[in-house]
Amino acid sequence: MKAIKLTGLTALSAVGAFAADVSYTAGTGFAGTFNLTPFYSAVGIIVVAIGVVASIKLALGMFKKVS
Repeated sequence: MKAIKLTGLTALSAVGAFAADVSYTAGTGFAGTFNLTPFYSAVGIIVVAIGVVASIKLALGMFKKVS
């Protein structure tokens, strides 16, 4: 449980650090820069996960046809 709390706090602090360059004012709206570089690795992980799920689904479909 302590590890989950530590992971959550680390994630929140990381998101806070990335959002530090962005500000909001009522007159102009949002200003600043968004640094998306840390999230690029997550995109690769998601694409690979979708590919794995799709390949498992196709393989199971082939086994159903055989039997």
